[in-house]
Amino acid sequence: YEIYQCNWSSDVCSSDLFTIQTQYLQNRRVSLVGSSATVINRSGEFIGHIPVNTSLNKIKKELLRRNQFIHPTLMFNRDVIQNIQYDSSLSVAQDYGFLLEIAKHFEICNVNENLLCYRIHDSNDSGKRVPFAQMRILGKLKIELALELGISKLYCAFWHTLWMIKRSEEHTSELQS
Repeated sequence: YEIYQCNWSSDVCSSDLFTIQTQYLQNRRVSLVGSSATVINRSGEFIGHIPVNTSLNKIKKELLRRNQFIHPTLMFNRDVIQNIQYDSSLSVAQDYGFLLEIAKHFEICNVNENLLCYRIHDSNDSGKRVPFAQMRILGKLKIELALELGISKLYCAFWHTLWMIKRSEEHTSELQS
């Protein structure tokens, strides 16, 4: 049984992360698992928590609105890596596109435990501006997932448009400050 773990050197994993997530992959018949996280600053001081959805149906539906996973908590089995590849054209949103593709073909879940201390620093990609061309690719992936879930294109297009507006407003306010 081959398992792949995403991890970044700046983050700190719980000693139980591998055991808990491996059990989820094996016992719950899912192909990808993530977890919630504690947020720390550069010095390792506590800032807060990042909660996650744990319901399979809710995770897939909410993926149409925004990413439901904390990337460095991801663990997945070999089937995922053999069938789904990162889209290199999504330079800023590769993880989100990857997860949308996985959700179309595999069972996914989150563990409701803080198994990672996620370090916030200047190099984090989270919150970076997603170029319009990449937003269009993500929109197409969201519609494909919506159709797999039996959700209308209109519902998906509505939430994707709101997401694009929010991202544009965040970028505009960054430029003004």
